[in-house]
Amino acid sequence: MEQALPAPRRPRTLQTKPDELPKKGTKKPRKIRSIEEFLEVFPELTDFIVDGTEQPRGQPKVKKVKTPSQKPVGRPKDKKRYYRVKKGTHTLKVQVAVTPQGEIMHLSATASGRVHDMKLLRKSRLVKHVHPGVRLWGDRGYTGLDKIYPEHETIVPKKRPKGGDLTTEERELNRQISKVRIAAENAICRMKKFRSCKEFFRNRDKHHGLIWGCVAGLVNLRWKAQQQTQMA
Repeated sequence: MEQALPAPRRPRTLQTKPDELPKKGTKKPRKIRSIEEFLEVFPELTDFIVDGTEQPRGQPKVKKVKTPSQKPVGRPKDKKRYYRVKKGTHTLKVQVAVTPQGEIMHLSATASGRVHDMKLLRKSRLVKHVHPGVRLWGDRGYTGLDKIYPEHETIVPKKRPKGGDLTTEERELNRQISKVRIAAENAICRMKKFRSCKEFFRNRDKHHGLIWGCVAGLVNLRWKAQQQTQMA
């Protein structure tokens, strides 16, 4: 008589150990679906450092036509929309909000490279739902932030006046601000170690935000693991 083989068992991972499984009757972790819920979960936040970054993309493709009499459309209309004069190419832009410790807390929706940093901040609705006690840090691209959001304390480097120069105190203040803002630059640098965020973007534009969101989650996981290792 043939003997039946035992059913194969699924290999247990570090996340499925019996002592780590949630007990019956315990609530599942809360899913954060909006900025309001996010700020309720993290009420201890006192500083946000915002910065924008860009990724090169291709020119908008010309729509194919069925008959030779029809002119190709698409490229003349969209070419200017994505072209970034400063970068000299077509780009997609996303805004990142980071804590001074380096944790990524917010990503804006993807925008074309021509969108100004201040306009992207307003469209992201981040500041609208942030507690007035939270300080906002930005680079010179966010000059005038205090006039748009007077209820918040805003810290932006001083611009050199036209035809003039900064004083010694103003230059020292800019250096101190840069020491805090470097957390956002480092977070973006960690994200761009992934080729999907650094190299030429070949996917559809609607998938850009999804890819950057996944990368931000992976970067945060690595960041938290490093923090726990340093504390141990």
